[in-house]
Amino acid sequence: MRLLWRDHSPFWRLHIAYLAIVVAVELCGRFMLIKASSNHMMYNVFLWVEACFVGSFLSYLFRPYVKTQYWPWYWMLLFGGAFFTEFAYMNGAGFMHRTTTGMSVLIVVGCVYYFWLIWDGSDIANILAYAPFWWVVGTLYFYFGSTVSNLLYEQLFLLHEPRYKGSVRYAIMVMLNIILYSIWSYAFYCRYRERKSIAYYSTAH
Repeated sequence: MRLLWRDHSPFWRLHIAYLAIVVAVELCGRFMLIKASSNHMMYNVFLWVEACFVGSFLSYLFRPYVKTQYWPWYWMLLFGGAFFTEFAYMNGAGFMHRTTTGMSVLIVVGCVYYFWLIWDGSDIANILAYAPFWWVVGTLYFYFGSTVSNLLYEQLFLLHEPRYKGSVRYAIMVMLNIILYSIWSYAFYCRYRERKSIAYYSTAH
């Protein structure tokens, strides 16, 4: 996270707070699971944080190509409508699987749309070192895998993976998280290198 600490963009720096929340939620969720206590409500609350962060950052990445001034508001209204509809349907019990699946599908669509936007742009020439591209790659991997996992939730939950001491779905989510944060880490490194290069050329000239 030191790679982002002095980034000039608040949207990139916000990753520090978001990832800190992710770690705290996962630790609490694991502890509640060990204590045989339901962690559904905690993850339902975290869904709001996740939807707000990912949706806002994608909107930020779209800015050089399209006008996205009101997109985050539309996104949160759509998410909120889906969430409270399912919440009422479930009587406030359980995890909001349908809302999560719908959110994942829309994020995947957003990632594919981003690739389409940059295809003919100048950024494609230096794609291997372009931080936004790698952030979207990691996000696409994670949410596409999550969508498939959510659609097959019941089947995967019943299958057990002895090496992970849990269901196959849990093992899949662990691997998706490793892929996501590995690629995001590379995106942060690219962002850091970009910032250092800009600083170097500014002082050299």
